[in-house]
Amino acid sequence: MGLSGADAANSAGLFAELAVDLRASGGVTETVDMVVQFALNALDCTHAGVVFAQRGGRADIAAVTNPVLVDIYLMQVQTGQGPLVEALRAQQT
Repeated sequence: MGLSGADAANSAGLFAELAVDLRASGGVTETVDMVVQFALNALDCTHAGVVFAQRGGRADIAAVTNPVLVDIYLMQVQTGQGPLVEALRAQQT
């Protein structure tokens, strides 16, 4: 199911803006912050976060828009369940 009309044009504009911003970013922290802000706008969500998969399946929480996300991510890691854990496992294979 593809985007049409105004949604497609809006998405294309958002991606173009992200590409320009990322090219001009000063480093990893700034880039991660831009990705989080992009997710909020592009996906019309209220919270977003970026987690890096480290060696051994560890999660490195790089940025969140709300501190409650840290608790959610850590609970998933501690219980070994949830979409974050599934994504980490997928990175190991």
